[in-house]
Amino acid sequence: MWSDVERVISALETLESLANNNERENEQILSLQKTVERLENEKQIRQLQTAKFEEELDQVEETYKKDINELRSMVKALMSENKTLSTTVSSLPPCTESPTTVAMREEDVRLMFELKEMSHKQKEEIKSLQRDVEQYACEVENVRDF
Repeated sequence: MWSDVERVISALETLESLANNNERENEQILSLQKTVERLENEKQIRQLQTAKFEEELDQVEETYKKDINELRSMVKALMSENKTLSTTVSSLPPCTESPTTVAMREEDVRLMFELKEMSHKQKEEIKSLQRDVEQYACEVENVRDF
């Protein structure tokens, strides 16, 4: 029933179909291999980024630890200083200054600065007058010499 030609044709068609299937499967394999390579590269990049992030995180943590220790030292020093100052203040006689006394002190300081400024201006004026006197004295001597 089947002739040899029909069998050969059927075999060739089967071979062609198998070859097409094989080609598609090879293309799929190549595509999957490329996908695997890409994913492995992405995984490697993520691992590098994670390692870098962890290193930076460790550096930040070390910096924070150092800062915290410095701040603790400062707090201890300030507490000690505060205790010393509290002891000193408590040993001083009580100060009974009224707001009026404080205002008078501020006024005294302001007046003192004004007097100091006035004194400075007067000194400059005296120096200027002394130079004028010296200049007139030189002129008088020059007139006498003629």
